[in-house]
Amino acid sequence: MKKFLLRGASFWAIGLALLVGVNHLYVNTNGYKSLDETFKFYLMPDGIQVANFGSSHGAYGFDYRGLEGITGFNFGLPGQSLHYDLELLKRYGDRLAEGCTVLIPVSYFSFDQKKDSYNQRLIYYRLLDFKAVNNHRWEEYVRLRLLPILSASFNAKFLLKDKKDISFNIYWMYDLLNVHYAPDDIEGYRQNAKRHLEYFQAITGQGENEAYNTKCLEEMIEYCRENGFRPVLLTMPFTRYYNEMFGEEFHREFRAKIKRLCEKHGVPYYDYSQDPRITENLEFFMDSNHLGPEGSKAFTRMVLSDLGLI
Repeated sequence: MKKFLLRGASFWAIGLALLVGVNHLYVNTNGYKSLDETFKFYLMPDGIQVANFGSSHGAYGFDYRGLEGITGFNFGLPGQSLHYDLELLKRYGDRLAEGCTVLIPVSYFSFDQKKDSYNQRLIYYRLLDFKAVNNHRWEEYVRLRLLPILSASFNAKFLLKDKKDISFNIYWMYDLLNVHYAPDDIEGYRQNAKRHLEYFQAITGQGENEAYNTKCLEEMIEYCRENGFRPVLLTMPFTRYYNEMFGEEFHREFRAKIKRLCEKHGVPYYDYSQDPRITENLEFFMDSNHLGPEGSKAFTRMVLSDLGLI
């Protein structure tokens, strides 16, 4: 019996060692690092001079490639809440240069967004410490962070033939759903705005999250101040068809909240939501409220110019 148990334990130990070994090889492949929008975190430079955060509005809205003399990085991810903006800032703050300009987009849903809307936590196990993830669960952490070889996304082909580089099409959902509006497709933009309003309502509460999200935003500002960074609040550009979905009362209350925060903390705020320099050019947009490749390049240069950085 003793020999049987020892033999079983030996097989178990060998199996575990093989699992850990193959897992180690897998997580170091370009294929694994290119699974989703988090690919860019494997390409993060040191000495970041300009960093932006934010949800999909930020993720699609900034592109620092081709800018001479500026090291920028886009921390934005689809659905990202202020909680994860804050946690990413704290986790990767050591990659920011002294005096780094930290751009903090505040979208219309930012203050009321639920803490764990649409299970966004799943992608953050790869980026953050366990306790920094809202509603963290050990089984998810093991499967998605420690042993991703056990996850549904595991793809053995990368162990046999890896990708040449770390890359990911951030517009994959637009391509999958064939969402490509022509500049004269006004009805298409309007219908898209209505659908996004439904999404807005799905990921927000009825005011119960405002205090927590405001606290996260204020902590970001304080963290920047304590570490020698320059915090800047802004609202991204949207098409008129998206802005029309929100009434005048909503816009007044939203701006009032921002104004109170800026006065309290002495931070600047730039409102690009209806800036005609970019919002009137539909060729810059992928849909009613997200910038496309050319729009993100133009907008990034506009913001940096307004801030006197270029």
